[in-house]
Amino acid sequence: MNIFNNNKKHRNNKNSKGFTLIETLVAVLIFSSSLVGLMTIASRGIQSTRGSQSYVTAQYLAQEGIEIARFTRDSNVLSGGFWQNGVSQIDCDRSYGCEIIYENNQPPRLSTCYPNNCDDLVLDNDIILGNGDLLSGARKETIFTRRIYVKGAVSIDGAMRVTSRVEWVDGIKRSVEFSDILFPWASPSA
Repeated sequence: MNIFNNNKKHRNNKNSKGFTLIETLVAVLIFSSSLVGLMTIASRGIQSTRGSQSYVTAQYLAQEGIEIARFTRDSNVLSGGFWQNGVSQIDCDRSYGCEIIYENNQPPRLSTCYPNNCDDLVLDNDIILGNGDLLSGARKETIFTRRIYVKGAVSIDGAMRVTSRVEWVDGIKRSVEFSDILFPWASPSA
């Protein structure tokens, strides 16, 4: 009985089952390539979600800028003042714009920006704010900057075009801009 001869027959048999080293390496290479592809797709999906989140946040911040301008106009009218005080082309011209100032126990107000003087928006108690005296003093910088611009009378009734522009850098510089026209909806009482 020759054991060695029987083993040699099994090794040379073409019907033998099992994988060679090359077949295993090729299978691992194919599996690894598919994993890399899936990871790339997942990574791009996460980046897209983050970009969308920033875009939606910027839209809300731009809309808030328009709302603060409306609030300022309405407060002026209701207090008997001139409706354009604090929201005029003089205060928020196209070259510098305005920022929103939040101070303790005070309504938000617009303040003129001068060259390179407007701060980025900050996070205070998980609320995105402008600069000024913040509620808790716990400031966290955000990636957003907001400027509010006013173009003078756009019609015979003295209406103003208010534009709120939010910019941020998310790999590349991005921006969102909303515009609205403010009308003198009521005249101050005499």
